[in-house]
Amino acid sequence: MSDQFLVNIGMILIFAGFLITFLAVVLLFFTDMRSKGKVRGGGAVIIGPFSIIFGTDKESVRTLLLLRKQT
Repeated sequence: MSDQFLVNIGMILIFAGFLITFLAVVLLFFTDMRSKGKVRGGGAVIIGPFSIIFGTDKESVRTLLLLRKQT
């Protein structure tokens, strides 16, 4: 196989990956617009032994605390 052929295949696969990712995000966006769900979330900033944990509800924060204890 020539080098140019392999480069072309690689570029096509990269483009296909971006296209599939974009389509998945668009489909999720339109699916979520139809449903009336409650959005919950949280996050953790861990700097050394110190952690800052935040969330939108108590259950999210509790889950993050449990995950922090395991690491």
